[in-house]
Amino acid sequence: MSSEWNAEEFKNELIKLRESLHIKKHPIFDLWSQGKLSKQDMAQYVLQHSLWSSQVVNLWGIVVAKAKEQDVQNFFLENMAEEHGLVSEGGRTSTPHIEMQKICKSMRYQRG
Repeated sequence: MSSEWNAEEFKNELIKLRESLHIKKHPIFDLWSQGKLSKQDMAQYVLQHSLWSSQVVNLWGIVVAKAKEQDVQNFFLENMAEEHGLVSEGGRTSTPHIEMQKICKSMRYQRG
């Protein structure tokens, strides 16, 4: 392969990288599914995740603004739309992620 990628190659490599590092593969989800996390553990996870996700959407906006290829722009716009609850995924109800995070953050102030 040449040192330059075409748009399709770039998109495929980006998707492959995203899937290999996706948050769903983090060990915390194994612990969660096994019922080994307390309410406080989950609240701390959501707090940390919300700090990251509140900033990453801004980064995606910069990528969209600077991208020259329409399919690269579309890729990030689709992610932004899902993050903001404008589209649903996998048959689930579309909900802005920030709203879900607010609910979970409030758990952090409750005992249990």
